[in-house]
Order: sequence, then C-alpha cells, then structure tokens
Amino acid sequence: SSCLGRPPSLSVRACAPNRLLVGEASAMLRRLVLAAATATMAAATQARCPGSDAWLHAKCQIEVLASAVCDDVSAELRARVAGQPQRWQDPHNNGTYRLLSGSSESELELTRTTGNGKYTDKLVFTLDPRSGGRCSMVGCSESQVTSFIDKSTNCCNLRMLFCGADHGCKSVQNSFTVQELSVHHSMGAGQHWEACFPGSAGQPRILHT
Repeated sequence: SSCLGRPPSLSVRACAPNRLLVGEASAMLRRLVLAAATATMAAATQARCPGSDAWLHAKCQIEVLASAVCDDVSAELRARVAGQPQRWQDPHNNGTYRLLSGSSESELELTRTTGNGKYTDKLVFTLDPRSGGRCSMVGCSESQVTSFIDKSTNCCNLRMLFCGADHGCKSVQNSFTVQELSVHHSMGAGQHWEACFPGSAGQPRILHT
C-alpha cells in the first residue's frame, strides 16, 4: 500500500522517506525551471536594441533558437536583404530592409522601411552559438517615430527575416528550423502571429524549406 492510503499497521515514520524524496524531486524541478528561465532572460538582457529618438515608441524583442550554426543563420538573413527585390521580397506589406555598415558576424544592424516609404524602423539581431550546432538569436525592432499601437509591426519586422515556407516566406540560401523562446514588447505594441501571417494561428516553431 502507498503512504497516502496506508493501513493502520504502517507507521507515519515509515512514510517519511517517501515524502522526503517527493519533496527533493519537486525542489530539483523548481531549480531546473528557474535556471532555464534565468538563462533565457540573461540572453535577452545581453542583446542590444537599436534605440530611438522618439520618447514614446513601439518596440518588440524576440529570442529564438535555430537548428543551424550562427554562420548559416547570419548568411540567410544577409541573403534575404541582399536578394531584394528579385530573389526575395518582404512578405509583410513588401517593406525594404537594409543592412547597415556597423554590422558584424555576431550582430546585424538593419533598417526596414514600410512599403509606402513613410516609416523606417531600426533592428538589431544578436547571434550566439549554442551546443549541438545550434544558434541563439535575439532580435529587437524599434519604431523611430512617436508611436504606441503598432499592430504587431515591430514583431513582424523580425519574423520576416527568419520565417519559412509554412508562412509564405522564401528561404534564399540556408534552411533551418526556428523555435521562439520568448517575446517581449512595449505596452500597446502587438505580437500576434496572425498579423504577420494572415490565416495562421500562433505556432512555437517556424519551418524552413
């Protein structure tokens, strides 16, 4: 019989070791969860955002884990930007991305101008190698004019550069899977998948083909 439904002949003392084991297991699980959350927060905290001269502006930061090495991930992002408009087009309202001269192998600085040419947002992607040939990437997009509600535009700015065929996106050079680990955005800014990919529900994985 278990200690929860112990017969009268089973003492409370005999049940104590089992209760201790359960307590230790629960404590260990809590520590593991806390460690994972801390690692995720640390990666996002260390990543840089582009900043904005507008005191009130919309912002989105997304942390993802890619199944490819960072060199391949960086090369795909660069290939999409360089491939405009013949080899690749921004699926979200046909904006225009530009890679800035301050970019490095581990940090990409970009701008995205809306399809109508009225607004330009700034983006930074920070890449960090992980074990197993994977790459941790934190992207941050910020509006450069006074804004509050952005209809998920800043999150979409980031997702368009690593989304895959399942959401109407085209890979140019390298294929890999991406899992979103965290999304942070300013009050009023959105993060909705359906805003970036109409007709698509929220999905934790993005498949490249």
